[in-house]
Amino acid sequence: MAIQPTSFLRAALLLPVLTPIAALPFGINAVAALLMLSLQFGGIQYLIFAVVAFIVLGRLKNSRSKHKLLWLSPLLFLPLEITGWAIRQHMECTLNRDVIFSWEFIYPMTAFTLLIGYAYVLLIALAFSLGNRSHLIAPDNH
Repeated sequence: MAIQPTSFLRAALLLPVLTPIAALPFGINAVAALLMLSLQFGGIQYLIFAVVAFIVLGRLKNSRSKHKLLWLSPLLFLPLEITGWAIRQHMECTLNRDVIFSWEFIYPMTAFTLLIGYAYVLLIALAFSLGNRSHLIAPDNH
């Protein structure tokens, strides 16, 4: 029995949350630390994004639009990530007057977010392609 494309893509939304946790038993190395950092700095924002993406995936009618959403996801997530970071910065500045709000961190954070985001997109796209070829993912009925 093959999984529906929408169900596969919805399940794939869990990958950025489960991968850092799954990496922990293998010890703390650079990859595990990087993945945990992505979860720490963008976890709440990603959960909001994943809920919205889950709903949108159910409303998209064809495979092309679902794949377009997949490839645009890191760019669509970026404003949420920046907003969450700015709120966190503001809260830290409010709680500690010695902390100064600075936008300098936005450039490395943007690069980091896009790098990690497109790494996940590539993994999902590869798994989708392999699943399609091996008939584990059903053809899109729309």
